[in-house]
Amino acid sequence: RANTYAKELGIDLDREHIYMGRSWVNILGKGGKIESHTHVAATFSGAFYLKLPEPAGVLRFIDPKQPIRRDPHYASAPTLFNTGHVDYPVAEGLLLLFPGYAMHGMLDENPSDTDRVSLSFDYFSISLNGQSPPPPPRNLVDKLWKEIDEAG
Repeated sequence: RANTYAKELGIDLDREHIYMGRSWVNILGKGGKIESHTHVAATFSGAFYLKLPEPAGVLRFIDPKQPIRRDPHYASAPTLFNTGHVDYPVAEGLLLLFPGYAMHGMLDENPSDTDRVSLSFDYFSISLNGQSPPPPPRNLVDKLWKEIDEAG
């Protein structure tokens, strides 16, 4: 799905190599919330929802152009074109991919005793003509994972 999404973003996969540069698990107990943030260095990011309480929650994306929406020309446009945000109700098994610069966060705290568990990740790209830095050497990545495994 990452390759398909990259193509939809206009990335020429004959000239750019995409790779998952980092990933992490979010485990939010009762009252837990992910505040609005971006992954500005990432080419694109994603979230996969593994386990959710009822209600599952809503991921909100905030329009970075919101300040210009006050223009009277936008005021008369349909709501889809002048809203300051878009909400996605999350569900177990849902995969969302989005540009790394997109401001996003969970709308509400987890109201349940059941954990809200998601896997988040960032994709980066390397220009095949040498204009972008390469990913870290594999031996350094393997060493880091070994240290994490040994720690606990």
